[in-house]
Amino acid sequence: MPAYNPYAPPGAIEPSARRDGAFASELGNALIVSKEAPLPDVCVKCAAPSTTRRKQQFVYTPPWVFALMIFSLLIGAIVAMIVQKRGTLHLPLCESCARRWRHANLQMLLAALAIPVFLIFGVMIGSASDAGIIVAVAIGLGLVALVAVAIVHRDTRLQAKKVDNVAITLLKVHADARRAIVAALS
Repeated sequence: MPAYNPYAPPGAIEPSARRDGAFASELGNALIVSKEAPLPDVCVKCAAPSTTRRKQQFVYTPPWVFALMIFSLLIGAIVAMIVQKRGTLHLPLCESCARRWRHANLQMLLAALAIPVFLIFGVMIGSASDAGIIVAVAIGLGLVALVAVAIVHRDTRLQAKKVDNVAITLLKVHADARRAIVAALS
């Protein structure tokens, strides 16, 4: 079967030899896999035998939408909802990688919750005349916490480089896992 070309026009993708239509291919360090493909029992992060599966939805928004948000946040958000693509995979993970993934998600949630906590704390200790400064500092501290956690855990989770109507292009999949997935779905 020829390699999947994410830049081919719709309808140009040849059907897979597999009965379920699932396919996978490598493009440099990226894994291109069909949506809902049955992945083999190899951890996508470390290539160890997997012990669990994680249902993960990947969302892709084209980068130009974020540039549009600079001019108008509301219009950019509406366009983002219209043009973003979604795809789901049941990712095989070993227990260690699954635990790291859960901890990263928990830390991101806690960092996001830091913004209202900083706001409430700031309002409690501040005066009414300093309200604007307190809100700005609270939001700034919360955003710094979010960015710090995102940087610390940037290699923990997979990244969707692209999602289209047929496939998901993933980054940060272990090289041996990529090869095992391509071999299993070819």
